[in-house]
Amino acid sequence: MGEAEEVSWRRSYVRTVPALLARLRTRINRLVKERRKCRRKIKTIAGRLLRDFKRNAGSCGELLYAEELALIERVLRQKRHDKNKVYSLHDPQVLCIAKGKGHKKYEFGRKASVTMLRDSGVIVSAVSFKENLYDGDTLEPALEQASSMTGKSFESVLVDKGYRGRKNVRGTEVVIPGKISKKLSAYHRRKQRKRNGRRRRSSQSSATLRVTIAWLGAS
Repeated sequence: MGEAEEVSWRRSYVRTVPALLARLRTRINRLVKERRKCRRKIKTIAGRLLRDFKRNAGSCGELLYAEELALIERVLRQKRHDKNKVYSLHDPQVLCIAKGKGHKKYEFGRKASVTMLRDSGVIVSAVSFKENLYDGDTLEPALEQASSMTGKSFESVLVDKGYRGRKNVRGTEVVIPGKISKKLSAYHRRKQRKRNGRRRRSSQSSATLRVTIAWLGAS
């Protein structure tokens, strides 16, 4: 923005900021206080450059880059325990999603729900959500889209344990893999293991998209 508006900076910090970022990348425990100090310094420099830009660009520059300036100000104001924080400047809609796992507590991205047919594996719906919803709340819009795409209703949907708390959605039974009863015959136990194993293998996620997959059984 500054180069486009030909802003004359009081100081550009072209050497200071890369040096501070290099210190932040160190993972030595004894440098924790130094990394905290570097983060505060970078935040201070960003505030200085923001005020410098506003002084030099004038009202026209502020109107032209109002959205970008508002985003930067929001990042500078936010605290550690604030809600609805900005985690990425290039994609402010990124959310912090708690996974509930010890080795990887959080991931950053957006949540989506994908449904597949039980026998063929054909994807019949894919819904993305702006909010970090509980997995059970993503099932109804996913089933609604699947019904509208196929023109069919579904008697059951096989999901993982993240959907606990939902036993029936829109007349569709919600099946969550669990312990297989020993009262069943060997054939039925083998059939249940095969069905449940399909759901365990289908869970996937990426850096920008958290995907929850459900398998549908047609009625």
